[in-house]
Amino acid sequence: MLTHTQLLALLVGLFAPLWGLPTSQSPAAIVLDIDLVESLEEGQFAAVRGRLEQAAKSGNTDALLYLSLMHRTGLGYEMDRDRSIALMRKAADAGNATAALEMLEEEGSTPEESARWRATSRMTGSQTKVIPSSLATRSWNSISPNLDYAARWHLDQRDSTDPVILFNLAEYTLLAPSVMGTTMDDYPPALTRAAEAGSITAMKKARMLFTIGEGIFGFQKDAEAARKYHLMAAEAGDAEAQLDVGRDLIEGDDIAQDINRGLVLLEKAAAQNYPEALEELADIHASGTLVPRDNPRALNYRLRAAELGYEDSIDNAGWHYENGRGVARDPAKAAEFFQRSSAIGSRYGMYRLGALTLAGEGVEPDVELGLSLLEKAADADSRLAMKYLGDVFHQGSHVEQDDELAFEWMERAAQEGLNSAQYTLGRWLIDGVGID
Repeated sequence: MLTHTQLLALLVGLFAPLWGLPTSQSPAAIVLDIDLVESLEEGQFAAVRGRLEQAAKSGNTDALLYLSLMHRTGLGYEMDRDRSIALMRKAADAGNATAALEMLEEEGSTPEESARWRATSRMTGSQTKVIPSSLATRSWNSISPNLDYAARWHLDQRDSTDPVILFNLAEYTLLAPSVMGTTMDDYPPALTRAAEAGSITAMKKARMLFTIGEGIFGFQKDAEAARKYHLMAAEAGDAEAQLDVGRDLIEGDDIAQDINRGLVLLEKAAAQNYPEALEELADIHASGTLVPRDNPRALNYRLRAAELGYEDSIDNAGWHYENGRGVARDPAKAAEFFQRSSAIGSRYGMYRLGALTLAGEGVEPDVELGLSLLEKAADADSRLAMKYLGDVFHQGSHVEQDDELAFEWMERAAQEGLNSAQYTLGRWLIDGVGID
């Protein structure tokens, strides 16, 4: 005999096209069968998640919504609110009314996103018709993750050695203490148990809480324990931890200095395309302090990070091309990088693009645009742009000479603490430059 969930799914699947109901599914989307929904009802999350992921990739928005709820509750996955929201957003953007309504409850959306989701939420027939009770409860059009069910499901798995389940169990000691029969004092041993079992998320969280201490979530400050879990996360392959621990080993910061081991960890993080690690290695090879100077290699790291959209690396790649470090000097190529970084708000990119535009190096000369870019960088607190404007107006380079305006810009840079501007301003005060 069919269960209520199976019967509802069957009726929707058979008659929705005949009733002419709109659908949020892509024409190429894999259809979720009744057995998959029933498996979710029965708590067989690990068994069906591969099929759900495949359906989601094909454009099935119900699958996206189910996966979002599974990440939110930790059923079949490690609990991850950010990942849950990202999946719900994807379902909403693909036209799922139920997901759109949920996204309207989230903070941080733009007015355009809210307007789009509000319109989608009103599309009768594009809702997710069947939501397994194991994942969420439904009230009218809104849904709520079924945390009580998830807590009970995890409690039944308390003898597991799976790090994902153990991490979720730890979280439920806080989220559902009445179901779990726990107090806050149970959280530290539960979280460290998950960390010891191999949960990188638990390692990083334990490190943070041991660092802060002060009784937060039952943790007391313990620098040695914090360092232990930080090292564990790095050794387990977490790129962020590898970068942090690599830096500490190189600098000997609260740990015995080991430059070679530190460099190995930075390389491991870079191999995962972690942008900050790539930029860190670029700095090391460009400076020549820890390893022989190798500007071509430094540029290679920066180009990889620039492709990932890392602002500092985009700026610094431009610097390499502008100054011919590790590559033939190419102002036009430099300008391309500075255009990219200035477009995402880099004040250094605006400064250098303004300077190149003013001089007509690598780009068509344009005094008005060049000054505009330099002033925009200065208004964003670029001390270098302020000093550059001071020098430009003092020298009358590409603009009409104006010592009074030059003094104003140089004074601003000096007040911001730029040593070279302070020196220049001192000389100008002695010589009476820009002073009536």
